[in-house]
Amino acid sequence: MRSCESTPPVFKAVSTARASLRGLLIVVLAFGACCSTTLLAQAPALPLVAFEKSVQNLVERNQGAIVSIARVRPSATEMIVGPDQRVTRLDPLDPDFVPNEFASGILIRGANPQEPVVLTCYHAVRNGQRYGQPVKGDQSRLFVTFAGRKGCWATVFAADPRSDLAVLALDSGALRSGDMNLTPLELGRADEMTKGQFVLLLGNPYAIARDGSASVTMGMISNMTRRPPPDPLVARDDSRKAKPTIHYFGTLWQVDARLSLGMSGAAAINLNGELVGMGSSLAALDGYEKSSGFVVPFDAGVRRIVESLIRGEEVEYGFLGVSLNRAPVVIPRAIEGYPRVLYGTQVEMAYPYSPAWNGRIEPGDIVLEIGGVRILQGDDLMREVGLKAPGTVVPFKVLRGQQELQLSVRLGKWPVDWEDQIVASGARRSALRGLTVDYSTGRWKLLPQPIRFLPGVLVTEIVAESAGSRAGLHVGDFITEVNGQPVGTPAEFTTLVTAAAGKLKLTLADGRQVTVEAE
Repeated sequence: MRSCESTPPVFKAVSTARASLRGLLIVVLAFGACCSTTLLAQAPALPLVAFEKSVQNLVERNQGAIVSIARVRPSATEMIVGPDQRVTRLDPLDPDFVPNEFASGILIRGANPQEPVVLTCYHAVRNGQRYGQPVKGDQSRLFVTFAGRKGCWATVFAADPRSDLAVLALDSGALRSGDMNLTPLELGRADEMTKGQFVLLLGNPYAIARDGSASVTMGMISNMTRRPPPDPLVARDDSRKAKPTIHYFGTLWQVDARLSLGMSGAAAINLNGELVGMGSSLAALDGYEKSSGFVVPFDAGVRRIVESLIRGEEVEYGFLGVSLNRAPVVIPRAIEGYPRVLYGTQVEMAYPYSPAWNGRIEPGDIVLEIGGVRILQGDDLMREVGLKAPGTVVPFKVLRGQQELQLSVRLGKWPVDWEDQIVASGARRSALRGLTVDYSTGRWKLLPQPIRFLPGVLVTEIVAESAGSRAGLHVGDFITEVNGQPVGTPAEFTTLVTAAAGKLKLTLADGRQVTVEAE
């Protein structure tokens, strides 16, 4: 039997801590055995019993939002051959049905409040049936089971391989039936959680929650901003090295709880009953039986990603446009009144017309802070920039020589470098006069070769026979001005084009002047 995680996920790491609750309970029970009958009679008032009751209440309130996910391949694995050689298609609701690929999921509110969706890990539903499309080729069908043994088919509504997150749309007919009694959870805020706090994880280990009852475990947050080690498959396959997730820059919580196969997509609930994260695979070395795991925390950056997926849109990441010395820079002497050790990451190059170049970041600058977050090494810079939305103006604290500077940088968009990175059911931006544009850094394949950045916005799609098509524009053109006004973001382009009632006069980065008629 194997799970959806049988293809090694992006989150496999070494377990460095184990839960101490078991030892604590043993000590408490041993102490209790020495207590008098009077004390034992007062056990319900003891803090441990009160804590146990609190945990039970949390489980009761939240378990209805936890679902099990079965991935069913359109092949012989769906069938069984009986003693009479008759072939029977397996029913995912049959008590004897055990999927060989499985995961957990969390019911959350969708864009339509009347239609909840399921949040899970992308690696668990990769190559699943897409929303609004029939099953193609070797795609799998996805079956979701809710509390009470009820279930329905689901499709991938939107997904983001870079964050390993996906949102599933549930069968609309099943939702309209009204007998599911679904109880979605609200995304909580993980920003104020700290190392040493406890979380409950409710999920589907080894597919045993297919009966509609989620399993629960508890663990401590052992550490924050963790990064998994390289996937061993990536180390053997050069073609995969260009596809790291944002989590390799240190976004994850390490939790001191056993996350078995199938716990990817499990809900992480804090002791206030808030949904603060989602389990993502187990962390174990080959040959080791015990494992701890990782949790994707629902901080501001991840909530922004989930909100994009709920809308069915492509997820966008911030981009700076620098090359870095990723090793931490240590300055052990007093500089401008800083009699202490300074840490940061050094900029080797700020590429022309990149957001960093426009924000006056120079080669040799040492980045100390971004938005008040201390930067200790290059991965910290990549994480903090990436989790912010393109177009965000971010304050930077840099050390240039002996002088500390405060700079403001408007972030660009992380370039999409492989097409399967976009799994969306709807367009993020509408076409205007037949033109769909993106940030100038938005697509690697449309950047000039050798790679360099240009000002303006990038034309990514043109509607056939539209005004933009008739004007002679092409995919890959960079528009720098609209009616004489400089344009640097898709939002600025939308504002200027929408306000223009007649012809548009566009200036392109190559110097051409193009007139686009009104439609």
